[in-house]
Amino acid sequence: MRAFLFDIDGTLLDTERIYVKAWQAAARRLGYCLPDDLMLRTRAIDPKIASKMMEEEVGGGFSYEAVRRVRTEIGEAMVEADGHLLKPGTEALLKALRDAEVPLAAVTSTGKQQTARHLELAGIAELIPVRVTGDMVARGKPHPDIFLQAASLLDVDPRDCYAVEDSAAGIKASVAAGMKPILVPDLAIVDDETRRMAFRVVRSLEEVLHALPELLG
Repeated sequence: MRAFLFDIDGTLLDTERIYVKAWQAAARRLGYCLPDDLMLRTRAIDPKIASKMMEEEVGGGFSYEAVRRVRTEIGEAMVEADGHLLKPGTEALLKALRDAEVPLAAVTSTGKQQTARHLELAGIAELIPVRVTGDMVARGKPHPDIFLQAASLLDVDPRDCYAVEDSAAGIKASVAAGMKPILVPDLAIVDDETRRMAFRVVRSLEEVLHALPELLG
């Protein structure tokens, strides 16, 4: 039995660009500057790792938690106002997997309440009811915990799972879990070494949809 595990932000939903803008706006409000390259290097990783990176590189008493609270407020307002959250191919791919009775789950560093709200806004909540969120595991990506918990909830062997991801942290986490990662690049920086870890690199979820007969075969 094959299963599919999907990252959400930057993979199913086009929200990474929103989060980057929200982080930078929050930092400016509190008197700091978060450079573009730092934002891209800290996307989709364990908050404990991201906070250390930001605090070391920004300096000047930078408080990750203070900025994060403001970022959440700004980011949620931007998500609510955006209206165009779905990545091309998201809905068609999820429906194809549902119709083929393929187990699937979401694996995201975002919290449970935010995740539920974003999936509702995007109109795909009913297509992906099984979710493992960042506040459900002790260690986030690039650790494998979130993927292993999702496989357990689906009652499938991790080795039979495709992990669809846009970030280096997600690819590394899924490889550590023993899964087959499919990389769909977005904003997050993915170095060549990590790209080589991927089972397949595609340009969009539409390519994954077209490859389903082969992947499920």
